[in-house]
Amino acid sequence: MKREATNKHRIYLKTLLDLRAIIDHEFNDGGWLPSERVMCEQLNVSRMTYRKVLGWLITEDVIRSVPRKGHWILPKDIRCRKIGIIIGNGTESPFVSYGNFLARVLDTLQENRLKAHLIQASRLDNINISAMSHAVEGIIWIHPPLEAFDYIRQIQDEGIPVISVSHKIEEGKPVGPGKSLKDIIYVALDFVEATRAAAEMMIERGYRRIAFLCSGDYDVDKALLSIFKKADIKFSNDQIIYDIDGLEDKLEIINRRFGIDAILADGGWDRIENLFNFYRTLPVGKRPALVLPKADNVINLYKKHTDIDIAGYQIFRNMHLAETATEMLVRRLNENEPMHSILRPAYDIIFETEPLANVTVKNTHKEKPIASTTKKTAYEMVLDE
Repeated sequence: MKREATNKHRIYLKTLLDLRAIIDHEFNDGGWLPSERVMCEQLNVSRMTYRKVLGWLITEDVIRSVPRKGHWILPKDIRCRKIGIIIGNGTESPFVSYGNFLARVLDTLQENRLKAHLIQASRLDNINISAMSHAVEGIIWIHPPLEAFDYIRQIQDEGIPVISVSHKIEEGKPVGPGKSLKDIIYVALDFVEATRAAAEMMIERGYRRIAFLCSGDYDVDKALLSIFKKADIKFSNDQIIYDIDGLEDKLEIINRRFGIDAILADGGWDRIENLFNFYRTLPVGKRPALVLPKADNVINLYKKHTDIDIAGYQIFRNMHLAETATEMLVRRLNENEPMHSILRPAYDIIFETEPLANVTVKNTHKEKPIASTTKKTAYEMVLDE
């Protein structure tokens, strides 16, 4: 039964695409569709199939039904132009966890007189059918899973441009067994480059024994080893923690072996809360400087822990991906401009304290004195906003 239903759906889809092709080639200026009998013969379908397809195009506001007259096709320049929006694997409940992000996509589309259409399907392999049946001109796919890349290629083969927006793509790194980013156009955040730049800033401010708490979705080992070697500072990849399990014990081991004067941490509230627990075990004068994400899911945590001093924040850039991806797709559709993948640093570091006192930092063969330290609590910094 499931296979029969799928085959029937594909018959409807073929008829829909055939009717759209007729409309696109013969009715740019609008006009009346021939009679139902003529159209059924031309499309070689039953009246039931034709009426269902006709109903889809009426819903899409391509055709208007006029009582006792027939069906009027709108001129092409006033038909609704739509961009498909897919979130995740497209099969889940449309829980919108990227509200601000989507708002920027919608605003950019509105500025270009384009509409958005949320695309979903019961299975990932039906996404391309859903995209074609709703006549979207292009697709913005927000955080597609690895298994979606093959379906993105299928959609592109049908002539629909797709741009993927992701936080976790590393340039040149495979995205799964036997998979690559070839032919996939994406706009993504570069966490490796951002972490490298953050390490440079921390070294420049006088920190020497830095621990890094990083998501396991990207590898910063080579970048950090290179930065510390350039600054002539001993550094081991043992100072990088990817797995949150046993985080407090791991930090204690690093502190015993190397000492810690600063910690750069990303991740959610659970990672940060475990970090705070470790922080409190240290004498006040030996607590490391903390550089933490300034994200919605952890701001309330900072307000709750008023005894924690935070030296700086990671200010994430993820919102700019929305405008970048949307504008790129619009230029592709309106001006036939080729799309090229873009990888940008994920965050900037904004320090809330002065550099360390009386330290001469050796960085890129330049030496300069570092000024004294003044600190605010996390609670004070949040209130300052």
